Amino acid sequence: MQGTQGDRQGAHDARVGMPGLHTVRPKVEPVERTSVLPREIFSRFANESFWMDPKNNISQVPVV
Repeated sequence: MQGTQGDRQGAHDARVGMPGLHTVRPKVEPVERTSVLPREIFSRFANESFWMDPKNNISQVPVV
């Protein structure tokens, strides 16, 4: 997708200390970034993909 840019929540994001949170870039694509979680927390939950187990998806919501 292209031509989607905008920042309608910029003032709110800045007030809560998270500038750019709702900024939409001109092209929707994955962007590499550093995790905000400490390594030990990220490592603790890295292999717990509970949403991938069909028995936990009782509403049959598509998982992409």
